[in-house]
Amino acid sequence: HPTVRLATLVQTLSMGMLFSVLSSTQQVFDQTYGQGHTFHFWFGGIAILAASASIINARLVGRLGMRPIIKAMMLAQICMSLGMIFVVYLSLPNHIELLFYAFWTVSVFFQAGLTLGNLNALAMEPMGHIAGSAASIITATATVGAVLIAAPIGLSFNGTPLPLAIGIFICAAVAWWLTSLIRRDSD
Repeated sequence: HPTVRLATLVQTLSMGMLFSVLSSTQQVFDQTYGQGHTFHFWFGGIAILAASASIINARLVGRLGMRPIIKAMMLAQICMSLGMIFVVYLSLPNHIELLFYAFWTVSVFFQAGLTLGNLNALAMEPMGHIAGSAASIITATATVGAVLIAAPIGLSFNGTPLPLAIGIFICAAVAWWLTSLIRRDSD
């Protein structure tokens, strides 16, 4: 079913962005910004801030719908990732760039919180008659695909967050485009 395929692909890209950050962020905090000894505080703060995404999604999804939220978050991630790429090229002092990086990392986690549940619901919409099997296949496909996306992005670490930001930008751009192709059966 086209909706299932597209929603699963976008979910794969969204999870790929999240997994990329999860696999790379500790070394960026440690090797790039010299914050290995305080990483747990940074990561905890990022997680607490990003946790609000689920609450916000619950309040917005009924009013705005899943597709507009997903598309808006992918567009926001495109802009945020371009901003992070720009910041890296500015060669700002490390302590300033670190703040931008932490904010950008929050945006990736926040985007995942606002998209993953909605994408899973979109993929499941036409599959009610085989919900259990469909949920297993959709989740397994998205998870394995996300790991295949995240591995090369994580392995491209070059001492800066630039490869990570470029990888997230590409994933977000493709996900934004694919989201525009998702239609309801009633459309």
